[in-house]
Amino acid sequence: LIDKHSKNEKKLNLQFESEIAEQASQLILIENNLKLSQINNEKLLDKLHNKEIEADELRSQLYSYQNESNNYLLLNQDLTNNLNNSESLINELNRKNLNLQNEIDNLRNEICNNRIEITDKAIEVSKYQTIVKENEFVIGRHENDKNDLIDKIEKMSTDIENIKRENELKFL
Repeated sequence: LIDKHSKNEKKLNLQFESEIAEQASQLILIENNLKLSQINNEKLLDKLHNKEIEADELRSQLYSYQNESNNYLLLNQDLTNNLNNSESLINELNRKNLNLQNEIDNLRNEICNNRIEITDKAIEVSKYQTIVKENEFVIGRHENDKNDLIDKIEKMSTDIENIKRENELKFL
């Protein structure tokens, strides 16, 4: 009976330890995914910054072309064709600027989505930490039960020894 209980107890302890190890492994995976998401966010922020710089450069080019067009008008009305070409370039730059603005908006949306994902992962990590703590508590409870059983077994052994001695004394 004692061996059977001890084997069951060992089996339960091994199962709990295995579950804790698995949950710890999952926790590490989630933390690594969190770190990757944060690295990706930083990269996206760098991209966003670069796109904003490109947008500023394009705005600067746009102002430059507008000034150039105005100078041509003031210098000579015969350069209307050049003005039309510049306006075409301005429209192209405006389209590029709009496209860049859309890319910037998309990057901002992606950053928001990544922040949501990071929050979700943090909640998941917190859940796993709670499970690990609960399992550690259960293991502690089983350890206490085991110690109680050992104490009872030792008391029973002592009682058996005492009964044996009493019986030996009776027969003597």
